[in-house]
Amino acid sequence: VYRAEQLGIIFIDEIDKIAGKQSNSVDVSREGVQRDILPIVEGSNVATKYGSVKTDYILFVAAGAFHMSKPSDLIPELQGRFPIRVELTKLSTDDFVKILIEPDNALIKQYMALLATEGIEIEFSDEAIRKIAEIAYQVNQDTDNIGARRL
Repeated sequence: VYRAEQLGIIFIDEIDKIAGKQSNSVDVSREGVQRDILPIVEGSNVATKYGSVKTDYILFVAAGAFHMSKPSDLIPELQGRFPIRVELTKLSTDDFVKILIEPDNALIKQYMALLATEGIEIEFSDEAIRKIAEIAYQVNQDTDNIGARRL
C-alpha cells in the first residue's frame, strides 16, 4: 500500500468517452462519471482489498482521442487536475514500420513465434514490412484513424 501511495501511477485511457458531447444537451451520466473520478484524482482514501490507499501523491495520467469532443468538454474541476496537455501527431509510414519491428514484443516477432508453434517458419522481407506499414497508413488516412491498432 505504501508503494502505491508514494510511487503509484494511474493511467486513465479513453477519458474522451466521458467528456460531454458538443451538443447543448446535458449528459448526466457522463458528468456523473467525471464527478465520481474527481475525488480520487484530487486525493482521497480509496478502499482496496489490500487496505485503504491515499491517492494524494499518486500520479494520474489521462489520454483520449478527442475526435468527437475536446478536453474543454470535461467538467472544469477535472480539467484542472490535468493541466498539462500534449497533442500527438498522426502516425507516419515510418512509425508503423518501427512499431512492426522494434519493440521486444513487436507484431512481426509475435506472428513468427505463433506460426512456429504450428511448424511454420516465416520471414518478412523489409519490402513486405514496408508494404504492411503503407497499407495501414493509407487505410487510416481514408477511413477512421485508429492509429497503431490498424496493424
